[in-house]
Amino acid sequence: MLAVVFIHTGNLSVYQITEDAVGFAKFVFYFETFAGSLWTAAVPMFFMISGFLMFRNFTWEKLWSKYQTRFH
Repeated sequence: MLAVVFIHTGNLSVYQITEDAVGFAKFVFYFETFAGSLWTAAVPMFFMISGFLMFRNFTWEKLWSKYQTRFH
């Protein structure tokens, strides 16, 4: 979940931070570039975990009640 939040909060382009930045901005550039490559698996993992949690005790009789609880 935190990785998905990280994906949506990338600020390199907003603040025009590039590789030739100095000081802390250079650290931010390399951190976001490195971490961004790790977080590419965040969205697929989120869907896999959500699907597992949805169907772990699944029976066709419970389908409507599962949808109702997810909706609320």
